[in-house]
Amino acid sequence: MKLPLLPLLLALLSAAHAAEPPNLELKQGDHICFIGNSLAAGMSQPGHNHFEALLYQRFPTLNLVVRNLAWPADEVVLRPRALGFGDPDEHLTFSKADVVMAFFGFNESFKGPAGVEPFKADLDAWVQHTLKQNYSGKGAPRVVLVSPIAAEAKPLLLPAADKTEVR
Repeated sequence: MKLPLLPLLLALLSAAHAAEPPNLELKQGDHICFIGNSLAAGMSQPGHNHFEALLYQRFPTLNLVVRNLAWPADEVVLRPRALGFGDPDEHLTFSKADVVMAFFGFNESFKGPAGVEPFKADLDAWVQHTLKQNYSGKGAPRVVLVSPIAAEAKPLLLPAADKTEVR
């Protein structure tokens, strides 16, 4: 059986194009806020702030403002803070967030397979809520979801990396 190559190729290309996520466009004066778990929180530590530096290096004329609002242990629906600290929306408004980069999923992964569907529902609800906000006064923020990093098998350093990867 001979398949017509052109229609098949066009179908594959259009399917691949449809699956591409939208690109993040940074604009002049954007305020970028990191929220989420230890991956983002660690970016504020001396010697580990390369991502923010790379943003400034890559976009030197945009006058970006970067705020790291992440804390270790943060989850989509669990953000332990002292009484009176304020909720996430208050801090994103104070920071005038145009772009919210959310680092969630790793802490939630410790709930195992049973935690996957609740995590998806919580994340979807958070995204829908966030897209209805106007933290900067310029309209809804652009949201970037950053997945947890993969664990690398290093027997001397991370003996349980294979189990971590399953999560």
